[in-house]
Amino acid sequence: MPVAIQRPGECSLRRYFLERACQAQVTMLAAGLDRLLAPPDGVADKVRQQTPPAGVAKAEALAWPALLRRLDRLDPGFRT
Repeated sequence: MPVAIQRPGECSLRRYFLERACQAQVTMLAAGLDRLLAPPDGVADKVRQQTPPAGVAKAEALAWPALLRRLDRLDPGFRT
């Protein structure tokens, strides 16, 4: 399902979290498929129900400025 990007920084933030999820998956796969446990059916739907859109917006409001501060520390010239 396509997701509309509407707020400044949302695209970068989504990419950041996607990259972190991919890193976690690769790390888990390196441990071996026989050690991975699949979550019970319905867990993803339950989490989605428990995360209201306002909660996502609040998380983005905190995470985006934090990522900008991190970039400022790593490379202050990135804004130019």
